[in-house]
Amino acid sequence: MKAKILLSNEYKNTKENLLNIFQVWEETIKDYKKKYDTKDSTLVHAWEVCFERMKFHLLSNRNQLDCFLIFDNSGELQGCALGAKRNHGNFSDTLWGNKSISYHIHDLLTAPWNIKGRAFKDSSDNHPLTDKYKKIGTQLVKVIANHASTQGVSQIVAELVSPWDAGDFFEKCSFTQSRVQAGLAYELPKSKFDQVSNLKIDGECYITVFGTTADMRVRENYPQDFEVETEFNFRFLS
Repeated sequence: MKAKILLSNEYKNTKENLLNIFQVWEETIKDYKKKYDTKDSTLVHAWEVCFERMKFHLLSNRNQLDCFLIFDNSGELQGCALGAKRNHGNFSDTLWGNKSISYHIHDLLTAPWNIKGRAFKDSSDNHPLTDKYKKIGTQLVKVIANHASTQGVSQIVAELVSPWDAGDFFEKCSFTQSRVQAGLAYELPKSKFDQVSNLKIDGECYITVFGTTADMRVRENYPQDFEVETEFNFRFLS
């Protein structure tokens, strides 16, 4: 597995490639919805909401966000996150006028065949859209924590909507909930950055996610450790 970090001023020329990959993801999720029943429609809908929001950020020239990417060993994009350093904390800090420089996670999105790639609670082994192992989402949080540790911030804040505020993903990644009057935030203090950076990513054998072809399988060739690259040379998806 490889992780790439692109700062806000570094990936303007690569947005078209990212958006083309997103189009493939969109067609994949549409195909899934056509072929299978609606028992997982809530999670799929949450994925679509997050997808549209992330696509909006990429299309906008006003949003100065860093981009975090996770690739498998063959160079195929498996997960993406957007974040930025902000001169404020969570909603509660803003509400009470507290000054707190934070790194904000705006969105996290896994490839549709890795919807299960998050740290949800254990459930049925046959359920295709849950995960009992930490995988893509946790790798993204690890990379963000590594980056945030170099930015002089006091905490990482995630004020997200579905699908990442569901289950206990952030809690398993050492974040704590901060329930405030107008929303739900997850916070990670600077003292725990190293703890998150050292989270173990459990191994996992091949599992058919959507019950279709081999390209819809969760990859098994993820090494325990991964390197962070500054290049942006991923395999283009046709």
